[in-house]
Amino acid sequence: MSEKAFEENEADESRLCCDIRENHIGRLMKMISDAMEKRANNDLRKENLTFMQMVLLCILYNQKDYKASFKDLEKWLGVAQSTVNGIIARMRSKELIEVRVSSTDKRVKVAVLKEEGRKKCIELEESRRKSEEMLSKNLSDEEKEVFVSLLKKVLAAVENSEND
Repeated sequence: MSEKAFEENEADESRLCCDIRENHIGRLMKMISDAMEKRANNDLRKENLTFMQMVLLCILYNQKDYKASFKDLEKWLGVAQSTVNGIIARMRSKELIEVRVSSTDKRVKVAVLKEEGRKKCIELEESRRKSEEMLSKNLSDEEKEVFVSLLKKVLAAVENSEND
């Protein structure tokens, strides 16, 4: 399809299917998410980490005793068990976490953040703060509050729609 033909189709709202224009909320959110993840992965490359590995580190850092079951990590990360297993395997090889069997249920595997992983989390916090500043640098304090409130509403709507 030529560019002119695409523009003609785009102008006719009744003919649009799977609308991908940039002024749609879902599309904008996806673009922001993708750009943030790409930037994070580029920044983390020098640390030999991926964005998902950093998120897992932060989750463990914020848990009591720096540990969580694989099942909980799967739920919190929103990924499949095989993905969690792969992330954990790579992080074990980097000596950032270790895997143990739960003391209360021998069928449950638990990821535990090692001292090196805790140090890495603290180092990465500065980078996270800078990213947060970058996201909101063009917003006033009031706009930030409104934006966060709106994002929470959108998240709640999406989460509630999963139950429909």
